[in-house]
Amino acid sequence: MNTLKKQLLIILTIVVIVFLQGCGSLETTSGDRSITYDHGFNTMIKTVEQAIKSSSLDISFTQESDNGNKYTLLFNSQVAVYNQSVQQDQGKVVVERVGDKQTKVIITNPEYHFSIPSHQRKEYDRQLKNRIDDILDN
Repeated sequence: MNTLKKQLLIILTIVVIVFLQGCGSLETTSGDRSITYDHGFNTMIKTVEQAIKSSSLDISFTQESDNGNKYTLLFNSQVAVYNQSVQQDQGKVVVERVGDKQTKVIITNPEYHFSIPSHQRKEYDRQLKNRIDDILDN
């Protein structure tokens, strides 16, 4: 009887490990990327706007916080459906003042259901981060 309990415990442990590894390999449904830049707040707002527009995305909403230390941009891609432009894949960028010459940029990907294959998901966090870096390097 004691051997049977050990065998069941070993099997249960293996099942739990396999289950946890399977969960760990699932891709997240939305990615957030936070990057701190050694550039001023206003410079980073202009850079983020330029990165969004140069990535063929549309800025649909902007808002500055009451204290002036945070700037939020909502953006989306446009898709033509029956000769009409339809918004899809809304994302968000928050530009936040950290110091005089430091600004944090938080890029949030659109939400997806697990049913959408990873190759069809838009990786705005990676795309915009790379575009922001390119703009700052020039």
